[in-house]
Order: sequence, then C-alpha cells, then structure tokens
Amino acid sequence: TRIFIPNVFTPGEADGLNDAFDIDILGETLYQLRIYNRWGDLVFESETDGEGVDGNNWDGMLKNGQKAPAGVYYVIFDYQFYYSEPVRYTGTLTLIR
Repeated sequence: TRIFIPNVFTPGEADGLNDAFDIDILGETLYQLRIYNRWGDLVFESETDGEGVDGNNWDGMLKNGQKAPAGVYYVIFDYQFYYSEPVRYTGTLTLIR
C-alpha cells in the first residue's frame, strides 16, 4: 500500500507533465475525491483512481467545459486500505496555468 497526494498541477502546459491531478495510491478499497473552488462549489468528483489524463483524474476543466481558473482549490479525499480504518484527507491544491 502507498499514497502520495500532490498539491500542485499544471494542466494545459505544452510539456505534457502534471496535466491532471493524479493521486498516487495503491491498494485502496475506498476512493472518493471531491474538489471545491474557493466559493465552496464542487468542481470535480471521482470514485475511481485514474492514471494521468484518463478522464478519472481532474484535468483542470469545469463541469461546463471551461478551464478552471488558476488558483487554490480545496480537496476532500476519503480513502481506505484493506486492513485499515477509513481516512479523510483535507487540504489545498494549487492549479497553475
């Protein structure tokens, strides 16, 4: 089991790196990610661990198809490994354009 939660990503850059907010987790039995803007609006949610820009990770786009503005977003991530109690991670994520 392992987990790494990044706190910065750079979608849309021409370098092809960090184009999605991708939590590196292995061995989870629960995965529920929610991302909110500074006004408390839900901008992304997923219950599936993705790989890169596969549609399961946040690519910096809003639900209406527009690019989310650069800035700080609030992350709530509930996860659980097979032999552990559920864990809630809360923190911030910076989107850089």
